[in-house]
Amino acid sequence: MRLIEIVVNSLVPASLYTLIGVSFVLVYRTTQVLNFALGQLLLIAGLVFFSFSVGLNSNFALSMVGLIIVGLLLGLVIYLTLLRPMTGQGHLVVVMFTIILGTILQSVGGIIWGTASKSIPNPFGQKGIPIVPGASLSSFDFVVIGTAAIVIVAVGLFVRFSAFGIAMRATAEHPTLASYRGVNVIRVAAVAWSISVAIAFLAGAFIGMRSTVDVSIVGLGFVGFAAILVGGMDSILGALVGALIVAIIQAIATTFLGGEWSEVSAFAVLLVALIIRPYGLFGTPEFMRL
Repeated sequence: MRLIEIVVNSLVPASLYTLIGVSFVLVYRTTQVLNFALGQLLLIAGLVFFSFSVGLNSNFALSMVGLIIVGLLLGLVIYLTLLRPMTGQGHLVVVMFTIILGTILQSVGGIIWGTASKSIPNPFGQKGIPIVPGASLSSFDFVVIGTAAIVIVAVGLFVRFSAFGIAMRATAEHPTLASYRGVNVIRVAAVAWSISVAIAFLAGAFIGMRSTVDVSIVGLGFVGFAAILVGGMDSILGALVGALIVAIIQAIATTFLGGEWSEVSAFAVLLVALIIRPYGLFGTPEFMRL
């Protein structure tokens, strides 16, 4: 029964890590870019959602629509104006760029919104609905879990069966050959970045509503990164499985060792995964040789 309690309590963190993981996978499998600015994008998402909530009198639906639109546009801007000119510069240069981009985003967020923690009104409430003895989920928790489920199913079907998804897979495997076959590689990469940032914005908004919006959100981006490395950097399914594994391990560590062991346990799992299976449970070995 204790294990079931731990699993139930892990569902919301796992859902948030899944959204972060899917955001990472979309960019990586399309452009082979390791987006280390993901944590800062979560922070910016929380700040933008806070502004929309204040400006729209806590109207959740309109605030979420506005947030997604901003995320889509920001993803396009990042790729078309910043990353596209760096094509051919090498993976290390691009990785360094994402790290610098993250630092700039965090600094800009501090300049515009300040560094004080901000609370976002939660229209769903936090009253728990008992699931099993010792574990409950609130209406807000169900919204987070449901959103993550919808996103991972929709993205999985989109990538696997749509014509654009096929173009994304072709671009990931061999961009030059895909271009020769008529695939607009630039458009594919731009759309991938756009959708990726929008999904990261969803995660950032939910994180902000669940706690507060402050710089600590950035750290969750790295925990989500640990989850995707466990599952596989190019696998949508791996994003889900890795998120569940990391969230459950964190819950076990918190339950038996204390909350201070939460992040330590996540990265300990990452170290073990890198030693045993460096490309992740569902990842493709070829991606790790890039």
